[in-house]
Amino acid sequence: MSMKDISLIILAYNDANSLLNLVPDAYAILESNFDNFELIVVDDCSTDHTSLLMQSFEREYKNLVYNRNCTNRGVGYTFQKGVKLAKYNSIAYTDGDAQFNLNDLVSLYNYKKKFDIVSGKRQVRADGIKRWFISKVYNQLLRLLFDIKLKDTNSALKIYGREIFDKVLPLQSYDGFYDAEVIIKSMRVNYTITEVPITHYPRQFGEASGVKWKSVMSVLKSMMYFWYDSKK
Repeated sequence: MSMKDISLIILAYNDANSLLNLVPDAYAILESNFDNFELIVVDDCSTDHTSLLMQSFEREYKNLVYNRNCTNRGVGYTFQKGVKLAKYNSIAYTDGDAQFNLNDLVSLYNYKKKFDIVSGKRQVRADGIKRWFISKVYNQLLRLLFDIKLKDTNSALKIYGREIFDKVLPLQSYDGFYDAEVIIKSMRVNYTITEVPITHYPRQFGEASGVKWKSVMSVLKSMMYFWYDSKK
């Protein structure tokens, strides 16, 4: 029987209130369901008390890795950093806002036997109308420009095979387009991708950066740059 191993990356930015419960919950789920695991929290230079909280958790949990960016570099940069820190063959990630049920990781992992990338698809999105609308338009644009068939491309609960990142890194997107860039590059070298239904919770703390006008424009700009480069 093969050993189940996984590196779970949590991308954090001013998520201390969510991380307070998310980190212990994630650690318990990994410990109960995997033979070998590590929990990696990459902090994009948070201005709240994330650093103090994570230093405390590091002393408590032996398989926890905490890494902090010296400056705010963007979620795409932070994701790549987490991938480079990961040591196991299955690499998963989620956001630090605790909007996903990490028990769903077990279901995603089971599909990993047949697919190179397993992406969670939110059955019911627990977001406001503004976030829902932005996501709807975004997924339609991805389908139109890049022929992505996924219905929830920017879901922040995915598992990848490590070998994928030998092909797709480095990413040119340091903003929220990074997720789609990984999917598009993976499709182009014939990696297999599937979506699995998952649970989604309302955000309890703070405001989602993805609904801010500056973030939306940054993602659109990255999308068009990537589309233009792919046509050269």
